[in-house]
Amino acid sequence: MAERGGGNLLERLGPDLSAAVLLRMEDPADLVRSASVSHSWRRFVIANRFCKMLCLRMAPEISCFVRAVEVGSLSYHVKVHSKCSVQLEILESEHKIYAYLGFRLVSLRFLKELILQPIVFSNTADRMENILQNIIVRNMNFSFSSSQRQFLQTFKLVADFCVVHEIKVHPIIDITYSTIMYKPITLRFRLGHLRDENANHEESPEQDYNWTYVSTEFSLAQTVNVQSIKLPRSIICIGGLLQIELMSSGRPTDELFDKSIPKIEAIGHSLAPTLDVSGIRTGNLVLMYFPGLVGDGQRASYSRSKFINGLKRRRNRRQFKGER
Repeated sequence: MAERGGGNLLERLGPDLSAAVLLRMEDPADLVRSASVSHSWRRFVIANRFCKMLCLRMAPEISCFVRAVEVGSLSYHVKVHSKCSVQLEILESEHKIYAYLGFRLVSLRFLKELILQPIVFSNTADRMENILQNIIVRNMNFSFSSSQRQFLQTFKLVADFCVVHEIKVHPIIDITYSTIMYKPITLRFRLGHLRDENANHEESPEQDYNWTYVSTEFSLAQTVNVQSIKLPRSIICIGGLLQIELMSSGRPTDELFDKSIPKIEAIGHSLAPTLDVSGIRTGNLVLMYFPGLVGDGQRASYSRSKFINGLKRRRNRRQFKGER
């Protein structure tokens, strides 16, 4: 960025002050514009990984990624001249990946329902009632009549890598008497994945889940209307699982209540197919970037396998031309 009197603003401010200014930016687009001012600004922004640091501030849950890989970048380059060029290529690729991820985090386009299907449902109060009844088997006058119920339900989302903006809870209403079957009190949710991708969700204990994000408890209003919880920031789900823990009050002796499941909605957008996650089974999570695939809200022009095969064919053609 040149001033009227000549000179580069980056040099005049110095690296420390320039870094302090760039670290205060809250929009990924501002960092991308800063990197396009000049070659020196671009090198400074990329070398200091400002886009990655901004994404970490916006979504701390992505700190579990051991690295970020742009498919079609380094792996398919034929000529590499030095280690410095390799490192520069890695940093530039990382800059593009986190700049795109930051843009998707702040974007509110293509919001939709993310829940694909419910996987596991449990009513904690029912389990507690069974335990107490087993303890006091002989006491026929004993009855368990807690006024609170805890719902714990796990959902499969539409993609393994997506952004959640809002959670909605629908009350269970008795249509016959037009009364509320339960009143929601608090809600907590978790986002993550199973440590073993091939494990059975219904048989897996809680310790087999790796929750990359656990929310605080949200208080819900006592009303017949749908309860909407707009999250203070965009939350990234890594692994495609959402678990809802809902504490509610109701009539524990009501048979319909015992069989009812509160309807949950998760509003957000998928980051697939342009962004994906690999290494869930091993625990070494890698952020994968497929720049040739169309993003969320649009139809992919071709499958990921065709995309990778196309890159391999172009690499082979370059090698063939080099031999000639």
